[in-house]
Amino acid sequence: MTKKNILEAISIARLIVDENLVGSQLYERDDEEIRIKNRYNSTIKPKIEEFKSNNDGNTPNKLLKLYLEVFISKKGYSDKFDVKGFHYKGQVVNSYVWAAITKKDSSIDDMKASKCPQLYIRIADSYILFGLRYGKHVQNSDKCVQFVKSDKGLKKQLLELVNSNKEIHVFDENETYEVELRKYEDIDNNWTENIRLVSVVKESEIPDNIENRIYNTLDNLFEVFLKISEIESVYVKGRGSVIIEEDSASMKNECLRMKKLLSNKKQVILYGPPGTGKTYVASNFIKSNTSDQIYNEKQTIPYDSSKKDDTFVTSNLIKSDTSDQTTKEKISIDRKFFFYGSKLTYPKIQELWNKSESTLDINSNMHRKETIDIIKAGDMLFIYAASPRKKVIGIAEFIQKELQWDGKLIFRIKNLKQMRNGPTLEDLRNDSILSKSEPIINELKGNLNPINKDAALRLLKLSKVSLDNSNVENIIEPEVVQNHEFSKVEKIAEPEISKNHELITYYEFITFHPSFSYEDFIEGLRPLNNDDGQISYKVDEGLFKRYSRFAFNALMAKAEIEKEWGQMENIPQLTVEEKEKAKKAAGEVSFYLVIDEINRGDISRIFGELITLLESDKRLTADNELIITLPYSKTKFAVSPNLYLIGTMNTADKSIALIDIALRRRFGFIEMMPDYSVLEEKLVNEDKDIKEVFDLSIQALKKVNENILKTYDRDHQIGHSYLLKLKDSKSRNDAIEDFRFIWYYEILPLMQEYFYDAPAKLKQVLGNEFIVVENRSFSFIDNLEGEEFIKTIQRVVNSEKRQNEIGD
Repeated sequence: MTKKNILEAISIARLIVDENLVGSQLYERDDEEIRIKNRYNSTIKPKIEEFKSNNDGNTPNKLLKLYLEVFISKKGYSDKFDVKGFHYKGQVVNSYVWAAITKKDSSIDDMKASKCPQLYIRIADSYILFGLRYGKHVQNSDKCVQFVKSDKGLKKQLLELVNSNKEIHVFDENETYEVELRKYEDIDNNWTENIRLVSVVKESEIPDNIENRIYNTLDNLFEVFLKISEIESVYVKGRGSVIIEEDSASMKNECLRMKKLLSNKKQVILYGPPGTGKTYVASNFIKSNTSDQIYNEKQTIPYDSSKKDDTFVTSNLIKSDTSDQTTKEKISIDRKFFFYGSKLTYPKIQELWNKSESTLDINSNMHRKETIDIIKAGDMLFIYAASPRKKVIGIAEFIQKELQWDGKLIFRIKNLKQMRNGPTLEDLRNDSILSKSEPIINELKGNLNPINKDAALRLLKLSKVSLDNSNVENIIEPEVVQNHEFSKVEKIAEPEISKNHELITYYEFITFHPSFSYEDFIEGLRPLNNDDGQISYKVDEGLFKRYSRFAFNALMAKAEIEKEWGQMENIPQLTVEEKEKAKKAAGEVSFYLVIDEINRGDISRIFGELITLLESDKRLTADNELIITLPYSKTKFAVSPNLYLIGTMNTADKSIALIDIALRRRFGFIEMMPDYSVLEEKLVNEDKDIKEVFDLSIQALKKVNENILKTYDRDHQIGHSYLLKLKDSKSRNDAIEDFRFIWYYEILPLMQEYFYDAPAKLKQVLGNEFIVVENRSFSFIDNLEGEEFIKTIQRVVNSEKRQNEIGD
């Protein structure tokens, strides 16, 4: 959302007014409507097409919707809200475009946006307006209106917001006059369904950083919006503030410590027993500290035109000309291809087809970790549905990876196209090319596998579809393809989606594992098969080097320095003046690399000479700036000051004492232990029967951890996050069943792993209620259910107390 495209949208709206088209209908029911439609098509439509060509095919309305979709996604509430839009041309011609975030509500059949509170943006013929309002069909008696008058805390929040923020104005329905809100009585008397809390910017006053002003206004109003939308808040409001659960003081402390450490050390490791919220804290911290760059979730970096590596490509369809001569238009796409397999249910499949953008769950336990690292924006995913279909059902374009609040990873995709003639599992196994592809060799184990260009072309041919060189919107349907064939690509061209730019995210998430190496992380040699069958080698940059380039190029763009670090090139030298500009801009464009399970990799081997470069005073632009020559490419390399590393470490796998001393000296460390206060704050319920189960579960966790401390050590305790799943229980029976599942299928297996060779110690931890020990072996007692399970847990909790009473 830039000043340029906002001004373009305003000019279109003004042209509609000047052409006297506002309110016109374009149904062609009579000669007058035909003349009006012709005038619209000759004057307005070309301007909209021009706007689209300047904005990656997006209309003004689509651009507004994209902005709000990214905003609500960044906030972590995409599952709670929809984004709706309004074009210049609807049932009648309008002199504005509009988009709004509104609550998802299955009880409302139609016109949902008009029946709920809205966070919205409107661009008219002389201004842009953004803020909070009620939909036009909300009534004054509705709960979302009356709630404001009845909630003293919300009243106070509103008054502080309005009176401390000069850019937010309180208007009536038509934004014609301001409404006074200075004291509680003003809210009681003046708050109605017609209230608007908005910021209005005239065309002549639109600043260059208008996107920041839009974001700040929506962010300031977000808490109020959540409350009147009847959505429970999990945020502490504030620009650049740490995103944490409101009542979790311990979480807040960890995030504040993390921010301070990163500021000083540039890298930090969160360590502790399993289930203590390490990944959750890292995820929340990153999302909060990139919030100022909300619209640019993907920073635009100059495209590296020198990149001519052996990427996977596809050709366009072979076309036939008028003289019936076959011409081969070899238009290739610089893309890699992947095979995504999952047990997609029918409703999920239908949901995929019905959305312009969708998400796919990525199970980190079901594929090689390094596969995640190589996929990038613009790559293509063949989607395979297992039971019951067992066939390839579609192809989509990959947008980005997203780490969810619970630590789960998802892929966001777009332009999903259905493959009605996709090959079945039997076809894949019997095909001479596809039978040798990685997914089939692995027997479809894992839900993400890379495939080579031959396999990709073969899948396309069997499905009788082809790609153009922009996106998958124009995949040609089977009947069009019957008389054509595919040809091998001779030249690699730049794709339309990244014609001049490479799209990246502000954070990257990877997982270390025992086979992860320096070559994966920094750079290394990769074998290539030549056309003559000979093997050659090329230097390929690793994930950290690539991400370092991204961070550097984004910093240069932010500091308005015309220098770019290309692939396999030396890092550009900066003048003293340029270094000062880069230092000032570094805090405004932060990049984060999250390394999960950092202790599972051979850290000395993975980091190599990077160990020294990580130090804050050795970073680029620092006082003791250090630039080295990499061993494979012989290029100059340094670490940008705006790149931060966050590692997570499970101490049950490896003690912090065993971490490489050189690494320990360069990282800050934050210990995260089981925090029962989080459970006491979260596991609350007005139903006493449910609360009894919640309290017992906390007591049981405390008891088990006390016993672990006595018999083992503090690094093998059980984290509090295992029990957080209980908070969604709706009844006592649900709570018991959820607790029973956690106990038998998550906690006990962990205990079994800890004490696999010490059954006597395991019995000391769990008591006689759940385990039977015979000689040096043990077995768990059969699963208990319902109230019997609860009574048994109570005996475990009270076991020491009873022993003390007997001793007395």
